[in-house]
Amino acid sequence: MTILAIILVLFIIYSYFNYLSKFKSFGRKSLKGPFPLPLVGNFHQLGTTRPHIPMTKYHQQYGPIYRIWMGDVYTDTETFKYYSNHDSNLMFSKEEDWVERRDLVAGALKKSKMKHIYELLDGQVDKLMSCMSYHAKAGIAFTPKSNLQRFTINSMLRLVLNQELPYEYQDIEADESMILILNQIDKVSLEFGTGKLGDYVDILRVPLRLYYNLFDKTLPTVRSIMDQEYQQHLDTFKQEYKESPRDLIDVFINNNDESKRSIYISMCWDLLFAGTDTTSVSMEWSMMLMANYPQFQEMAYQELVSVVGKDNNVTLSHRSQTPFINAFIKESNRKCAPGAYGVPRVSSKDLEIDDYFIPKGVCIHFIIVTLLLLTTHTVTTLINYHGITRNPKYWDNPETFDPTRHLTKHQEFQIWGYGARNCVGQFFASDILYLTISNILLKFKVSSIDGGLIDEHDNWGLTLHPNPFKIKLAIR
Repeated sequence: MTILAIILVLFIIYSYFNYLSKFKSFGRKSLKGPFPLPLVGNFHQLGTTRPHIPMTKYHQQYGPIYRIWMGDVYTDTETFKYYSNHDSNLMFSKEEDWVERRDLVAGALKKSKMKHIYELLDGQVDKLMSCMSYHAKAGIAFTPKSNLQRFTINSMLRLVLNQELPYEYQDIEADESMILILNQIDKVSLEFGTGKLGDYVDILRVPLRLYYNLFDKTLPTVRSIMDQEYQQHLDTFKQEYKESPRDLIDVFINNNDESKRSIYISMCWDLLFAGTDTTSVSMEWSMMLMANYPQFQEMAYQELVSVVGKDNNVTLSHRSQTPFINAFIKESNRKCAPGAYGVPRVSSKDLEIDDYFIPKGVCIHFIIVTLLLLTTHTVTTLINYHGITRNPKYWDNPETFDPTRHLTKHQEFQIWGYGARNCVGQFFASDILYLTISNILLKFKVSSIDGGLIDEHDNWGLTLHPNPFKIKLAIR
């Protein structure tokens, strides 16, 4: 028998026993799901471009909670482990560490400490409006993806580092370190949204881990930049920044605990990464819907004119007076959710919740939940936002974009997560969405380039983003 044949036989034996050890029943409360194959699990049933579509359909077949095998991996992936610095950041940290880190960030983001930073946010909105005015006056098609991403990264850079990047039309040289941070955010978003065999096939985990540790320079690069920024803040810190911090790093410095410097740096990177792509994609979908549904765009404009006036800027103080704008934003997030799922978790022990058994150590990236599962246990769930927003049990005509549904019937839905582990920066991100979308609606008429409908199909990734598109802007 040749060496190749021996290797093949050993591989078949390994695959067989690995399959038996993992794809097993835990009794009558075992989660149901489609039949998995050795090594590949259910990959072959999900397709390659929009796997959230069949996952949502499985709800009808297997119930609100079911299991999917992404390959044969039983726990969290090497990619998540590496880019979370081995679960040491805010999103993926263990319970005892997470409580401390969430309290640090939540305390730092209190509006009482962020007055100056909210003034900077108003300035970022003004700069986006100037960018859009430039395109409108010059008759140049506006590309939402690149310009809105630049706006959101600038908003987050101002929040965290008191930095920003110029827009492309300004022809201003950008700070190389800030460009590098933006590039790393793009890279990590792509890495999280792209499946790798080493993440989902057990036998290939070690080679992928070695690759990340030996060759990937993303985390060392980001942490080096953030550490330099932190040190520069320390060197230039003044007494006046105690009352009026320049940014989030100043708020952390005010804690007078240098021993937590590494944690502060991780938290800053978390906010830059988590707050950029999701927010910009939400605004991108909103602009597409403005163009595709001019009747609702006009209703929003008329409400803003009556409340704010044509020549003023919308501020957060107007939010309670503009119910239709709030409904438009909420419906945009429902119809075109920026992400298919929430952040995955790992169960810390065997659990029986109602009629379901969840074994210890399973990555709940692979237990798909289309209903919110409320529990006091340490296990949390991967919430299927796409399934919730398209479920006819909760929404009349779920495929129809209709903001008025939120004016006649209150249905709790948000994109920031539920429970204790929801998005710690959700209020800041929500403020960004309101200020940006309302000011766009007040100041510009948005339409497609050719007068037709823009394609509303989403593309799979860490976020659900539309196909690249351009729009025509006219100043109101």
